[in-house]
Amino acid sequence: REGSSKFTPISATPAKRETFARNSLEYLKQFEFDGLNIDWQFPTDTVRNGSVEDYKNFVSLLQDIDKVFREEASATGKPKMMLSISVPGDTLITESGYDLPNLEKYVEFINVLCYDYHFAYDPAVYHHSPLYPLPYEVEGSGHENEGINADTTIKYILAKGVPPNKVNMGIPLYGRSFTLENENENTLGSPATGQGKQGKATREDGQLAYNEICIKNVKEGWKVEHPNVTAMGPYAFKGNQWVAYDDEDSARRKGEYAKKTGLGGISFWAIDQDDFLASCGRRAYPLMKAAREGFMKAKGPGVQMVGVLEPTKITEKPTILTDQPVVT
Repeated sequence: REGSSKFTPISATPAKRETFARNSLEYLKQFEFDGLNIDWQFPTDTVRNGSVEDYKNFVSLLQDIDKVFREEASATGKPKMMLSISVPGDTLITESGYDLPNLEKYVEFINVLCYDYHFAYDPAVYHHSPLYPLPYEVEGSGHENEGINADTTIKYILAKGVPPNKVNMGIPLYGRSFTLENENENTLGSPATGQGKQGKATREDGQLAYNEICIKNVKEGWKVEHPNVTAMGPYAFKGNQWVAYDDEDSARRKGEYAKKTGLGGISFWAIDQDDFLASCGRRAYPLMKAAREGFMKAKGPGVQMVGVLEPTKITEKPTILTDQPVVT
């Protein structure tokens, strides 16, 4: 959420890049991690404290980190620390800020965040993580949602020359929530006045974890609608509150899609937002398990790697050289 306020200066000079790379390595070793994921939101975005120089400097940053990781592996005989990046689902942001053909040279995989296509500050309610467009949103339709879906994003990434086996498709374990302008108008595209009310666990307006959503559906009488099971997950509503999210079926279809498309795997945000206590169903972590089942059982050239991206909680401060590594 800090934008580029730290990444831009860190990546700007060889000395700062090397310091960051070596600090990162020490951090990973101290906590026995096996790699580093960089989620820079977003290079070159001057509104978020970025610079036009970020485009090339991000490549240099990854190159320098990769070099330090390789030197460590050569010196110790241990496996090289993995290096990955996350890129947004919005292809306009990716096009302007991420030199994908060169970035991919230095990473083991790229997590493509196929969600947050819509936020609760939008004037109308839409699904934030559709797999495909609805019939009236297809290419050439002129609809405001044209091109805003996971399939379009993945095809864009692959067209940039990123090897499919380096691509992980991101699946959200949360929904984006809205407050309806009129509770009797609750279909896709209905007017909204702002963010939905925060949940007891996530405590963030405009977002509900799946474990909060499923309780509302099962125990609080929210109505669930499935507008198009091929294109997207369901949405649910009660009164003037509305949320769109992925359920087991849509998560499974996304896993199948990733495998059939030849992607390296799938990733999630975030593990603590799934129904980890099985409060609403027959098993814990239903979305993650469904997505994995879809990926593992589908036919395709995918390499069967399933990763989880989750927030990191640190209780100790690592010993560092000068600047503390940025952990996202």
